[in-house]
Amino acid sequence: MNSVYSASGAVVNSQRQRGVILLAFFIVLFLAAAGAIITVLDNNTVNQRRNVNTANAMREAKEALIAYAVLYSENYSVAGAGPGYLPCPDSNGNGLENAPCGVNSLGRLPTRITLPSGSNFPISTYNSDVEEQFWYSVSDAFRRNPIGALNSAALSTVTLDTQSRIAAVIIAPGPALVGQARPSNVAARYLEANNSAAPNFVSNDPLDPTQFNDRVLPITIDEIMTPITRKVADLIQVQLDAFHLLPPVGYPLTQLDFDAMLLLAPMPAWFNANGWPLITNYTRVSNDQATLTFTGCANISYQLFYAVADSPANIRRVGSQC
Repeated sequence: MNSVYSASGAVVNSQRQRGVILLAFFIVLFLAAAGAIITVLDNNTVNQRRNVNTANAMREAKEALIAYAVLYSENYSVAGAGPGYLPCPDSNGNGLENAPCGVNSLGRLPTRITLPSGSNFPISTYNSDVEEQFWYSVSDAFRRNPIGALNSAALSTVTLDTQSRIAAVIIAPGPALVGQARPSNVAARYLEANNSAAPNFVSNDPLDPTQFNDRVLPITIDEIMTPITRKVADLIQVQLDAFHLLPPVGYPLTQLDFDAMLLLAPMPAWFNANGWPLITNYTRVSNDQATLTFTGCANISYQLFYAVADSPANIRRVGSQC
């Protein structure tokens, strides 16, 4: 039996076919758009995760460097090697510092420091496997080799966005930009604008923002000297309590008396070598209480209380940071 198609049926089938084709087209278009959006979102998520990971790694490296500086006198027995010094940069890319380092020294951040004891002090290995490991510059006054007199009144040769009192900077380079052929030991292959040469670093380049992807984290003099002044205050507290036992009983009356006490006190060699007596300011409050401040660290003071009987020495810090 032959099938019979009406004209109206043919029109209906044709419209259905066009509808199906149009629906399929929109489905394909929707899937393509959704794929593009998902790709963008994925890329944004990856970039955000990368930024967070980099920021965390930079903070950890900064904390390691500050700890290294604060513990320097415990790890190095060189005369005058007091707390505060920072390692030299790695200039050849082998993960180790290259000492002695010159003025306005710039290089990669060492992955670790080999201490005189032979043990390793870890700093950071972040991104060393993708040729984007951190770079690092240290102010001349804080170079561990050569060692100069260092205390809270230290001045910095390093700046960040024209701001001074910077002991060091850590720089995370971004992916290679135009002309940055890698791997290399040349700073300009990783860092942009002023950052490719110390000592005046920047956190952005307003003249060419699309060709700048460095992230810069400073280590300030105040961040290093705040815990170090506490170490110094602890040493002085011991001497003040010993002096308190001498007749007439009590803390020194004046700054001159305090200075005379320090001259005779059995302090570590670095205390005098680094000029701490010259920048330590003493005020007697009572027989059993005194206040210490340090030049260059104007925002904090230490209240010292005599340790009566068997009670421990009491030091109270006023202010959060130099």
